[in-house]
Amino acid sequence: MRKGVAHVVDLRVFDNISFESLYERLDSRWNSNHELKKYIHRAKFDKLLSHLTTGESLLDIGRGGSVDGILGVLAAKKGLNVTISNVSEKNLKVIQKFAEIQGVKEQITFVEALPFELPFKDQSFQNVIALHILEHLPDFKQGLEEIRRVSQNKAIVALPTCLNFCAISRLGGSHYFEFSWKSPFSLIYGSWRLLYHAVKGDEGVAEDMEEFGRVNKHLWRFPWKMRKSLKEGGFEIVQFGPDAIPLPWFNAWLPLMRKLDKFSYHPVLKHFGMGSHAVLSKKNQYYE
Repeated sequence: MRKGVAHVVDLRVFDNISFESLYERLDSRWNSNHELKKYIHRAKFDKLLSHLTTGESLLDIGRGGSVDGILGVLAAKKGLNVTISNVSEKNLKVIQKFAEIQGVKEQITFVEALPFELPFKDQSFQNVIALHILEHLPDFKQGLEEIRRVSQNKAIVALPTCLNFCAISRLGGSHYFEFSWKSPFSLIYGSWRLLYHAVKGDEGVAEDMEEFGRVNKHLWRFPWKMRKSLKEGGFEIVQFGPDAIPLPWFNAWLPLMRKLDKFSYHPVLKHFGMGSHAVLSKKNQYYE
């Protein structure tokens, strides 16, 4: 096993997982049977795509996760010159199938690579995106430095953030996309956890996340801590906003959620996403 892989995902787990299961996992995010979950993911992709310009180059960095490569495929449909990296050949084949269904497989370059050891020269790409990647790496700062190295200037980083009722419900131990008897209690417990870690000055609130038969710590950051970490990594924040501003449990919330998302970059609303993204520029450099 290559150094550091176990912290991202142990590649041996893919030996016991069928291609069909891996693809179903990806597709469950894009075409989820739960309308709330599908809305959250698609709203996130739409917002991130709005920051990308047709004809430019893009690196979409993956780590063996469930939504890896989807944004890169959608960016290729928009007309960008896309490279998608991932940690395993099997994961790349999953993404290639999605790209083939979307009609853009031949337009994309696929590269097997670790997210903190990218096989590209300095400043290789006009845009670099890491969609919920950095929180899974053994060294957050190292991953951010690698993004900065291969970017000409612009990068987009998305991370889980916790100031949202759906995130709080999840941190309290309940699903956010369906209601159960545990749901009200999860909001209470999740809110207590959030307040406790905020008062302590922690980076965020962690959950135990099971993935590929392993349980790993998954950190939901406070938005102000996310911004601080990105600035310390040598970036200026050009724009900061929520991936989506969802409300939990009921599809009846969807019309209100769509209205909220239209104003999601408002100075107040931008802090309340179930996940946040930052459009970044290297310090002392700005793109137009």
